[in-house]
Amino acid sequence: MYKEKYNIGSFNRRVIFENWAFTQDIGGGSPATIVQAAIVWAKVENRSGSQFVNQAQQQWQYDCKIVMRYNEQIVSNTTIVYNNARYTINSLEIDEEGPKRFMIARCSKRDGELVSSGTITPIGMAYVYNYDGIGGETTFTTTDVINKTVFGAYKDGIAFEVIYTGTPNSNFKQVLYTPASGSFLWSQPFEPEEQGIIQYV
Repeated sequence: MYKEKYNIGSFNRRVIFENWAFTQDIGGGSPATIVQAAIVWAKVENRSGSQFVNQAQQQWQYDCKIVMRYNEQIVSNTTIVYNNARYTINSLEIDEEGPKRFMIARCSKRDGELVSSGTITPIGMAYVYNYDGIGGETTFTTTDVINKTVFGAYKDGIAFEVIYTGTPNSNFKQVLYTPASGSFLWSQPFEPEEQGIIQYV
């Protein structure tokens, strides 16, 4: 028998989940590249901060708890972007192993830096640009996303492939991004109040 554990109406925050690939450069560094990103509805519980001592220096740790639907692509080294800040996962719990309906992530804020295997690799803070459709348009331009790295483009939660040359094919979900102008040309026109979301760093 199904027993309600969470009020789905409380899943009212858009959260970006990122999976990374790491390579080693000639200098022995470990540059990171986003290989998979998804934006989902989640419940973000009240965030809390605490002070601690690290190598004789007082620092603040900023934590939060995020509850979302179960997704096997979300693992312990997945990073999370919420409210224009990046978090790493301290612990990841499947709420009931049998039905696997929900996951609980306990996270710490990393101020735009990705921590992996003890090495801090600055990759910049990820941002989200939101666009509300008027109806019938296939393009919009914003100076916020000029010469940025765009790693996600969505219309009402549906992912579109980001391309940099050519023309978007109307038979596919594609969007042409022109970095120099910050313009986006979509393969399918917007509906009234349809939301476009651009993820970039």
